[in-house]
Amino acid sequence: MCRGSVKDQKLSSHMKKMNLVRKAIVAVRFLRVRLRSIFYYLLINAAGGECGRRLKVDGPVTIVGDIAKLRIGSDVSLNHGVLLNCRDVIELGDQVTISAGAQLQTAFLTGERMDHHSAKPIKIGQGSWIAAGVVVSAGAIVCENVVVGAMSLVRGELSSNALYAGVPAKKIREFS
Repeated sequence: MCRGSVKDQKLSSHMKKMNLVRKAIVAVRFLRVRLRSIFYYLLINAAGGECGRRLKVDGPVTIVGDIAKLRIGSDVSLNHGVLLNCRDVIELGDQVTISAGAQLQTAFLTGERMDHHSAKPIKIGQGSWIAAGVVVSAGAIVCENVVVGAMSLVRGELSSNALYAGVPAKKIREFS
């Protein structure tokens, strides 16, 4: 059997080391996500909110207002940069994904005075996906299995099993 050159053997050894480094980076990242997820799970439940099993928090998430008004189902994923403004109830159903930079804003200015805020609840139905940069306004209801395209503005009610996008978000198509 023919052996490779010394150069090939060194390159092979280097590739094995690089593979080990990649695996270690993946393991550290997984551990960071898991620890962050456990922290948010404990924080929400300890503060009087509700959080189901297997919450995944992949990066820093900002929670403003009363954490006790937060209701999160099971298998929910929150990506980095998500903002949850809890002046009123925010309810996330099971298997909801909120992507990077999305904002759920329960508070709004009334227009009467620039320093007076009012609030309305937000509900995101089971199996829905709020893509990156989406702003969900106070009082919005996103029904089950809805996808909201990146950088959209959600106002009012979005019906089930559909794709929405735009400012304001409009139905693009329905899912079968």
